[in-house]
Amino acid sequence: MRPQIVWIAALTLLGGGTVFHTSASAEPLKAGVASVDITPPPGLRMWGYSSRKKPAQATLDPLSARALVLQGDGPPVAIITLDLGRPPEEALIERLRRQCQQA
Repeated sequence: MRPQIVWIAALTLLGGGTVFHTSASAEPLKAGVASVDITPPPGLRMWGYSSRKKPAQATLDPLSARALVLQGDGPPVAIITLDLGRPPEEALIERLRRQCQQA
């Protein structure tokens, strides 16, 4: 098993906190999952390998992004994992939040 640093972010898609609870009249909890390959093509420089003089020539381990979306009585919540060495920059996170709110 390869070492992996995973960034996990919980985004509340419609704002505000969400509490999942059960009651006789509660909507059933809905869940959806997705996974997509985010492996960059050969030829790009790799983050974290500053001593390497050449860009990547092949793929040793594929990288992926995964999402779990949950919806109960409140707004949906997404948990997203990325196979990255560091989290995305704040500007990208804000853009993703805006896109999720519009969906």
